[in-house]
Amino acid sequence: MPNDVPPPKEDKMLGTFAVAMIGVSAMFTLRTLPCMADTGYQSIFFFGWAVLFFFIPISLACSELGSQFPAQGGVYIWISQAFGVRIGFLASWLEWLNNTLYLTLLLCFIVVICNHICGHVFHTSLTNLGQLVLMLLFFWGATVFNFFPLKYSSLFSSMGTILGSVIPAVVLIGLG
Repeated sequence: MPNDVPPPKEDKMLGTFAVAMIGVSAMFTLRTLPCMADTGYQSIFFFGWAVLFFFIPISLACSELGSQFPAQGGVYIWISQAFGVRIGFLASWLEWLNNTLYLTLLLCFIVVICNHICGHVFHTSLTNLGQLVLMLLFFWGATVFNFFPLKYSSLFSSMGTILGSVIPAVVLIGLG
């Protein structure tokens, strides 16, 4: 890796708040609240362990690797430098596969919620074609939105986490 690689531009970096919101959205969603409620106060213990032994170490490792290898490529660059390009490709492919499966399941969850709302509000359900169109609209809408500068997409993601997880959770807990 040559040392003359310029550091990344400031507008291409996530801020501390945006990275924190990514961590919050990974653990704290409306889908996980029933499990947390069933587990009770023990969930605080488990989340504490997750923070202490997963989120903090992985944050430190990503920070160190990102500063040591500032070239674009992330996980592929980091693993290729340590273990070779074949293992780097495998790691990138597994990360892509994980994100693809997760995104597909997340889109299905969103469409099921929208279908449920349509059933109650309009007394009709979406057809299979309607569900497919809605899923593609969400997917391509998110894709197009991520073409905007990083500050806008990270603001959108942070606000989505706050408005879609934190505030509803506080309201549900307050009403409980």
